[in-house]
Amino acid sequence: MKRTISQTPAPKKDRVYGSKVNESGSAKSSQSANDIKLADKTINSIKSILEEHKDKSKKEVPLNTAKAVVRRGMGAYSSTHRPTISGGKPNSRVAWGLARLNAFLYKIKNGHSKSGKYSQDNDLIKELGYKVSKYNKGGNTTDENSETYKKWKSLVNMTYNELKKFYESKEGKEAGLSSKEADNLGIKSGRESARWIMKMKQTNKEDWTPTMWGWARRQISFISRMSGNKGPLYDDKGNKTRKHTSLLIWGHNPKK
Repeated sequence: MKRTISQTPAPKKDRVYGSKVNESGSAKSSQSANDIKLADKTINSIKSILEEHKDKSKKEVPLNTAKAVVRRGMGAYSSTHRPTISGGKPNSRVAWGLARLNAFLYKIKNGHSKSGKYSQDNDLIKELGYKVSKYNKGGNTTDENSETYKKWKSLVNMTYNELKKFYESKEGKEAGLSSKEADNLGIKSGRESARWIMKMKQTNKEDWTPTMWGWARRQISFISRMSGNKGPLYDDKGNKTRKHTSLLIWGHNPKK
């Protein structure tokens, strides 16, 4: 099969693998991308692209996610090569990364990629709260937030005041794992979740950020899993069990 111009192998001088600045795997997720270091000029270009995208689409994309996409694009430059990019401008490693970011944002804004074949960064799109269809359907994206919100509102059944009261109580302060314990296990703590729920309860869902939608899915998952675990809600002395207080700190009152 004949290769496209973008599938042309990169010249030997451009076949650079690894980085002295950024560790391998730094672009694995939006969270890991926090440690990616890029030139100030490149960061400014990314910020400018993100601002323009937000103005046109009203869909926020965090800087860390954009850095991950650009870093992946810069890495891909080492294996594939296109002499020029849009407008006939000479290509470069940075230009390749920024072009990939533009393709990423186009897909989020329009629900599909221009070619219908761009799917390399679907994992990052999912992190932002979008459902991505299979590659052979063009990698279309559909907003699944309405269904997520419906489930979230049903499971996170405590009001803002109810959760705040429990959060500030002695039981609430001892409920779930501490942030340090959760970090050591690589998971999120119930106390942190409660703080986000209170923010989300006071924010119209139309104004929820990608981070909030991510927390909503995490809360749905935790409550569903914990509710299905065996064990009573009260011990022999009538005190709430760890299962009970864990559900409460994650915004779910099992007695409602």
